[in-house]
Amino acid sequence: MTKKKAKVHSTNEFSSHAKQEDLLDLMRKFPNLKSVSINHGETNVKEAFAKKVINDINPKKVSILGPENYIRFSGYGIMKSFVATDLNFNITN
Repeated sequence: MTKKKAKVHSTNEFSSHAKQEDLLDLMRKFPNLKSVSINHGETNVKEAFAKKVINDINPKKVSILGPENYIRFSGYGIMKSFVATDLNFNITN
């Protein structure tokens, strides 16, 4: 056990268990949002959320990531990228 010595006033982190509306509210705070990558959940859930992001937020690009489609990030940005499902070409708004 460790004794907590700090008070957390706020955090900018969302877990994969955040509600969809909370995640959409966070995205709305970025008016020039260019890209959203959806990584967590079953394929049908990720696709449904991606459609909601496109309809509600309308970023330039929405990608669904998974075991065969992913991007590796570091503190310096994208380190390695692999083909991701790009919904902007498959969905009509």
